[in-house]
Amino acid sequence: GIGLAAQDILHNNPSSQRALCLCLVLLAVLGCSIIVQFRYINKALECFDSSVFGAIYYVVFTTLVLLASAILFREWSN
Repeated sequence: GIGLAAQDILHNNPSSQRALCLCLVLLAVLGCSIIVQFRYINKALECFDSSVFGAIYYVVFTTLVLLASAILFREWSN
């Protein structure tokens, strides 16, 4: 989303003002997501061994990426 909004901003389309607002909102959401993720990763590493956490994190992250890709590209219909 940030990339698409950035393209509209750089091409000076009539909707570039809306694209700028969208880009700023998406950047804010991205920043908040990164902060939340770091906070909970640090909490998890305090409670669990890093080898256990790494394995669980890898499986969950990979599963969510595959699910998001399937939803984004509508792979369930093929």
